[in-house]
Amino acid sequence: MSELEDWRWLVEETTQAWFQKLAARDADALADLKFLRKQGLSSQRCRLLLEQATLRPLGSRKFERAGSMFFRRQLLEQATGENLARYKAQRYVEAKQVADLCCGLGGDLMALAKVAEATGVDADPVTCLLAAENSRLNSAKVQVVTALAESHKLDPCCWVHIDPDRRAAERRTTNLDYFSPTAQFLEQLVQRHPHCGIKLAPATRLPAHWRPDEIQWLGDRKECKQQIAWFGGTAIHRGARSATAIDQQGNVIFDYLEKAGGGRALAPRLDDFLYEPHPTLIAGRLVDSLANECRLKRLTEDVAYLTGGDHFHPALQRFEVLEKCRADLREVENVLKKHHAGSLEIKKRGVEQDLMDRFVKIRLQGDRPLVLVLTRLLHQYVAIICRRCEA
Repeated sequence: MSELEDWRWLVEETTQAWFQKLAARDADALADLKFLRKQGLSSQRCRLLLEQATLRPLGSRKFERAGSMFFRRQLLEQATGENLARYKAQRYVEAKQVADLCCGLGGDLMALAKVAEATGVDADPVTCLLAAENSRLNSAKVQVVTALAESHKLDPCCWVHIDPDRRAAERRTTNLDYFSPTAQFLEQLVQRHPHCGIKLAPATRLPAHWRPDEIQWLGDRKECKQQIAWFGGTAIHRGARSATAIDQQGNVIFDYLEKAGGGRALAPRLDDFLYEPHPTLIAGRLVDSLANECRLKRLTEDVAYLTGGDHFHPALQRFEVLEKCRADLREVENVLKKHHAGSLEIKKRGVEQDLMDRFVKIRLQGDRPLVLVLTRLLHQYVAIICRRCEA
């Protein structure tokens, strides 16, 4: 029996009875495996059922209906969550047709289907099966085609979204030379279909000769999830580099555009407030642009902590500085006692993990929630005791 046949069995309506039986039992993978085997299921079908029981709770971080969807671990890790996908899909509202190449399990495809006639394309038949079934479960009307992105013929008027495989060399990579399809194909794709969005890893460096109409780093809450090169009609801020973050409800937290002028400014000393830029700004190398705009300065050349006066910006986490000392356990312990620390959040940038590990079990006797920041100031290791500020 082929792998594809087992996956087809998994998505059948009759198989839902097995999920219900597992849900009624106490969670124990080994006991569940023995139970399923006694019911006459093959080892492969047992594995598929138990794998979904593990992956569906993880999928709930990205998809509201994850409890009834179907996943593979790698595909789930790579998938665009539905809030980000809905945000991205608004770039395609002028399209009549849109093709989602390398569609994976259907995260972007389902959202694109809400704004245009959508076709998903993927080389793997199991992946296509999951994309089609997940789309059906989420009431998204799509067509899914099993084909290589390079060989699938598209209508000349079709708009495109593509998520090239970044693990084609059996490891994660941010180097376009190892993507599948290749960088050369991506360039040719944009020439044939100028209204195009290319999803990339946040750290991917584009070739110097690439000229996207917009480059955006897109984040979900506290993480940077992806970089997107927008071309043609998919670009909103033409000629710009931007960073955007979305909250749990799908609302835009901030949409920051790079400002021209001003270089990297270093702080001669620690000011009254410490700021941590959102990861999308760091990935997009937009920290100095925002720092200049807000009249803030870096603590040191290669560390993305900023300092300055009291200033609010939704792309910055703000901390009121209470005291600074050497990154010495005894000194820090004394300062925390002085400020009545009862709970401690420890953050670090520009220092080794073993330095942070020294402070994990520090003794606290007070009642105030404080933040300990371990970093460098003027090339010296420092400990900064702060209070997290509300928005």
